[in-house]
Amino acid sequence: MFEGLSELPEKDRNIIYLFYYEGYTAKKIAKIVGKKGKTVLMRLSRAREKLKILLEVKL
Repeated sequence: MFEGLSELPEKDRNIIYLFYYEGYTAKKIAKIVGKKGKTVLMRLSRAREKLKILLEVKL
């Protein structure tokens, strides 16, 4: 997963990292990055989709 993660844009990579690796909630991530909670959830959803596509292409 690290391979695909490094290929994501920085804003997506940071959201994924904070959520999955650091264990922060979307609400805490929103405070960290200075965005609204819904914005973080949308970015997380989009980042997951991008990561899924990147990983499928590598298979």
